[in-house]
Amino acid sequence: MALHVDDFGCVPDGRFLEQVFIDAGAAALTVSDGLLRAGDVGKNIAIPGAADLVTTIVGLANHLIVKNASMSFGDPTRLTGTLKDPRRPEAALEFIKRLHVGMRITVAGAGPAGSTLVSDVVEVVNTTTIILADATSAAVSSVEVILNDPDLVALSNYARRDVSDLTVDLGDRSVGDAAMRIGGRGLQSATARFSSLDLDKQVTIQAAGLLVTAIQSIGGPTQATLTTPAQRAVESVQADVWKTDSRPGLELLLEALPSLCVESAEIVFGPGVYDFTRSRTWPTLMNAAIGLRDVSTSPSADREQGRRSCASCRTRT
Repeated sequence: MALHVDDFGCVPDGRFLEQVFIDAGAAALTVSDGLLRAGDVGKNIAIPGAADLVTTIVGLANHLIVKNASMSFGDPTRLTGTLKDPRRPEAALEFIKRLHVGMRITVAGAGPAGSTLVSDVVEVVNTTTIILADATSAAVSSVEVILNDPDLVALSNYARRDVSDLTVDLGDRSVGDAAMRIGGRGLQSATARFSSLDLDKQVTIQAAGLLVTAIQSIGGPTQATLTTPAQRAVESVQADVWKTDSRPGLELLLEALPSLCVESAEIVFGPGVYDFTRSRTWPTLMNAAIGLRDVSTSPSADREQGRRSCASCRTRT
């Protein structure tokens, strides 16, 4: 059974402009390839890099914990406990010099006035004991201890273009060497010294976001005026133009699948560009345009249908 996405309102009326230019604070857009049309007035447009990325720190790199952790005044920089990977809590790990020296560490209640101690691992004594760069301010036991790589964190949203040497405000400090790669959620900084205390902080990454607005008017095949001015200047970037969000139609089709009394069904995309808004309900690790979960597919049928339809998909948020 063939199910055509167009029948569910999944309209392929999107396309992309190869090279667009806009100045910071300006609403005047230049399209070098001259592909603007009079019918583009009122359509949506998304320009990567023309806005900042405002997002949240949601994950640590190489995140580990220490169970049954303790520190005392007798040897105030020594921490003992059992190293664990929270993704595999049943397995006990060992402290290893080449892996764990230099990692950032937080120890709940071990800082001044009962605050969290933030430090670095400077020595591995044995498989259950490490030495920290800073001394505890209180004897603690069975407290929360979190280790992580200090140079990388995961954000809740992804970069729309490569950025580097940026200044990012982390609330209690700023860094001037922040970088992100296009399509990635990783925020890198050799000087940030990220720790678990940075989780849930909101950060702004300059020129790594997506300006989503509408075309207000057309001044010929190469000139357009947008309803919202650009926050940042961009040169020679691709821009999506579309009228209909394809996601609601596809979701209607997927909702209909369980009610079909057939052994198999083929989802058919017609010619054109389908533009999907990125689903905010999906896990943050998934940055796909569309996803077919708990659905069996036929690779050979997918390849054959791809040759027939010549459809393409793009995603935005």
